[in-house]
Amino acid sequence: MRRLFLAAALAVIATACTAQTEAPQDAASADDAAYSTTGSATPASVRAQTAPPLSAYVSKYPFDAVDGVIFVDHPLVRAAIESSGAPAEALDFIRNDNTVVVPIREVDGRLMSRGFEAASGGDVNWGVLISLDGSRGAVCYSTGVVPDVSGANWYIDGEKAFTRYEMCPSDAEDLVGLGNWPIAGIPG
Repeated sequence: MRRLFLAAALAVIATACTAQTEAPQDAASADDAAYSTTGSATPASVRAQTAPPLSAYVSKYPFDAVDGVIFVDHPLVRAAIESSGAPAEALDFIRNDNTVVVPIREVDGRLMSRGFEAASGGDVNWGVLISLDGSRGAVCYSTGVVPDVSGANWYIDGEKAFTRYEMCPSDAEDLVGLGNWPIAGIPG
């Protein structure tokens, strides 16, 4: 009888442990929860289906919602940011709604978003440059510009593409040297 009771108790404990470690199949990942800045409980797949066109963000700030979706949480922007290869601290700044940001601009078929960390006096700055259709996007990140030593690093497709010894762009004129990148090839 003791053995039967012990076996039953162990079976109950094993079932309880298994139930606690298995997540529901449709639960959001820890990365999804950590990334979201909107606090929305809407699953990512539903947000992707209802996301507005990227052109709707022109003249908005990166944390202004359009149809309930902020720019950095837009599935196309999020995919470009996450696959860029930019360091984690750059991604943290892009997602941080306490940074100083400028309105999103459209320049030659691309959207440009930029911000900086106020405590650094603007030395720590970031940018996102993405095609209007969302097919190509890149991340710029700078912790300060020192000619031939450090500058704004540009990341795309999982790696650093190049460095420019100036801050991340904030005006259309700042993009002149980039040609039509990242839609076209790397400048220079």
